[in-house]
Amino acid sequence: MPNPIIQTDDYKAFIQSLKAQVQSSQIKAAVSVNRELLKLYWLIGSQIVEKQKQAAWGSGFIKQVSHDLQQEFPDTKGFSARNLERMRKWYIYWSKDKSIASQTVSQLEEASVFQIPWG
Repeated sequence: MPNPIIQTDDYKAFIQSLKAQVQSSQIKAAVSVNRELLKLYWLIGSQIVEKQKQAAWGSGFIKQVSHDLQQEFPDTKGFSARNLERMRKWYIYWSKDKSIASQTVSQLEEASVFQIPWG
């Protein structure tokens, strides 16, 4: 016997509203995660650039960092030497824009580069 509650327009509208709220929250969560990952990649790129300047470490440095991060975080993707090099290049490219480079880490989430949707 069908439940009479699920047949009403009011109930159907209620479910649609809940569904929209769940989907909205899922999108906001994904955007937030992406923003935090971009901030992490920016910081990794900046730290690689600085260490390479200070210690005159060459390309073997990136390979070693990649190896060590992959060992430390085996279930986390994104720490290949190729990706670390991309982070470094991304930082170098965007740090030329003084409106981004001059901001503190806490302000980075407001920068337009951190609003890029990845997916």
